[in-house]
Amino acid sequence: AECFKRDVGTFVYRREVHGIQVPPEVLSAFVLEQLKRDAEQRLGPIKQVVITVPAFFDESRRKATQDAGRLAGLEVLDIINEPTAAAVAYGHQHGFLRRDSAGELAECDPMTVLVYDLGGGTFDVTILEIKGTQFRAIATDGDVQLGGKDFDERIVEHLAEQFIRQHGADPRSDPHDAAQLWLDAQEVKHTLSQRSSTHVVVFHAGLRTRVEITRQQFDEMTRDLLERTETTTSIVVKEAGLNWSQIDRVLLVGGSSRMPMVAEMLERVTGKTPDRSASPDEAIAHGAALYAGMLMQQSIDGRATTCQLINVNSHS
Repeated sequence: AECFKRDVGTFVYRREVHGIQVPPEVLSAFVLEQLKRDAEQRLGPIKQVVITVPAFFDESRRKATQDAGRLAGLEVLDIINEPTAAAVAYGHQHGFLRRDSAGELAECDPMTVLVYDLGGGTFDVTILEIKGTQFRAIATDGDVQLGGKDFDERIVEHLAEQFIRQHGADPRSDPHDAAQLWLDAQEVKHTLSQRSSTHVVVFHAGLRTRVEITRQQFDEMTRDLLERTETTTSIVVKEAGLNWSQIDRVLLVGGSSRMPMVAEMLERVTGKTPDRSASPDEAIAHGAALYAGMLMQQSIDGRATTCQLINVNSHS
């Protein structure tokens, strides 16, 4: 079951596991439960958590995510937006959350950051103002049906078409060969982020085809997907009442943001070199952990949370 996060909170049970229609909230709970077990091997017993969600999740999706946390046996302290969590990690990394020699939180000049978050299954873009330990979202938008998997799908289609052209058979008709195509597509995408070309050998029905793919071909076959993110990004800046000169940093988050076409597009649109200083894979989890630590400290000694998150609603 893949990309079921897109179905959370929609009452759509599209994933069948061993003949059983499994709700996406239950699948999410399985993932959270496994994460809990893995973390407990290093950290000891874990009960309280902060869970992140795409900024474009509506209220029903957020509620369903909380339910998934409870199903996994966790006490959900808060649900926060993924771009906001990434900004918290970025702020911590760059010293915005550190105390001075007297133990007081030092004020710094406000910074306006655009977080471009392209993950495996969803896309978000959020503009935040960071001022000391206050993270205020100004505008947000996104697409819960757009992510790295859609880029993979274009490669799968290309590989299948090349095989059909040579042998007249579709490798997607066999579940095992289709699954291998998806694995190959991910590998191609990752390789093309480092190199200008690569090749794949496609097997089906005792036949094989060697397919060459260049980065330029990949960019062309996914151009419309990238343009969707570009349109959303431009709309958010306009809705925030800002222009690109007022954006101090463009922060890349999410594994799919590693694709060179993403940075090239953002540099062309914004006139700024995107900031890759935060780990695309870990920044969101890092920010959530920092925020969870602050909430837990507050419950222990009653002190006010040192970090203030102010979000905007992505839906009415």
